[in-house]
Amino acid sequence: MGFEGYFKNINCFIFLKTQVSEEAVLMPQRGSKTAEGEKIPSAAQNNLGCFKNGYLLGGHFCYNVFMSKSLEIARDFLGKEVRVKMNRPLGSHHPEHGFLYEANYGFISGVKAPDGEDLDAYYLGVHEPLDEVDGVCIAIAHRKNNDDDKLIVVPKGMVMSDEEIAKAIHFQEQWFDTEILRA
Repeated sequence: MGFEGYFKNINCFIFLKTQVSEEAVLMPQRGSKTAEGEKIPSAAQNNLGCFKNGYLLGGHFCYNVFMSKSLEIARDFLGKEVRVKMNRPLGSHHPEHGFLYEANYGFISGVKAPDGEDLDAYYLGVHEPLDEVDGVCIAIAHRKNNDDDKLIVVPKGMVMSDEEIAKAIHFQEQWFDTEILRA
């Protein structure tokens, strides 16, 4: 279920801040169901803790919901065409940690992320190193424990499942609590 689905379908929200990054995370209250009666994904039921700013609304206990700054910026690009400039093309190595880039990785020039750098993007679906390319942002790699989300950009018309995206970016995202979000 994508990020927007949480706002539209879950009948009860809670507000959490991760201890690592002070990032606000949207979570349903344990035992909640979507409007269609579906069970909430188990990942969304974990880490229930100390809550603040609660209020009653329509018989459900609800909380103020906020999103991380990088997610707020990244959401503006979902479904839009963007140009990605690669600073770590497919086959290159991370400058500090040395791991191999199994996908093209770059940034959206002129769009500042919370870390002060340009907004990062994976360019998937092409199996050769690229320099600069246009594509469509189909998803966001949302790091729940790090305010440094990444756009998922593919060639226009290409479709990828969440599982395919997760597998393609695992080489770098394996050290983070990352979920794939869509419009």
